[in-house]
Amino acid sequence: MSSQVKVWETKDRDPKSVVLHFQGSLDGSLDMSAIRVDPTKKLVLDVAGINLIDSVGTRGWVKWIMGLPSELEITLENCPGAFIEQVNMIQGFLPKQATIESFFVPYYCETCKIVSTKLMSVGEIGKQKKVSEYVPCETCGDVTEIDVTPETYFKFVSKYTKK
Repeated sequence: MSSQVKVWETKDRDPKSVVLHFQGSLDGSLDMSAIRVDPTKKLVLDVAGINLIDSVGTRGWVKWIMGLPSELEITLENCPGAFIEQVNMIQGFLPKQATIESFFVPYYCETCKIVSTKLMSVGEIGKQKKVSEYVPCETCGDVTEIDVTPETYFKFVSKYTKK
């Protein structure tokens, strides 16, 4: 079941920035044509609330984001796994000037049989694209194991981080 993506703006940070928050599914119901961006401000996209991305939503997202001015500074925060997968798979999912600052890494607990996520910054993993393979489970305290292939999942780091 999909829920159309909701987008809202906050201006509670640096006055030179605008933050757009995304919540819901990037799917066939996506219409981003009404989202206008001030080209004189830094654009921060908080995509933590995106829970599903399908092919039609991908097409709508790419059309919108690639239509933004090429000189616009774009930063992405709180990127969920579904978003990172699209960044790694789809050429042009993000424009060249975009940077990713933070993202979620999934971990699986064999004891609880659940997947939990840990928010990380690009600075935490460094240029070596290394991240802890095991972290304590927040539910039971047992050890969880990273639930992605690091070589594939962290491909975005070399392309979409500040140089």
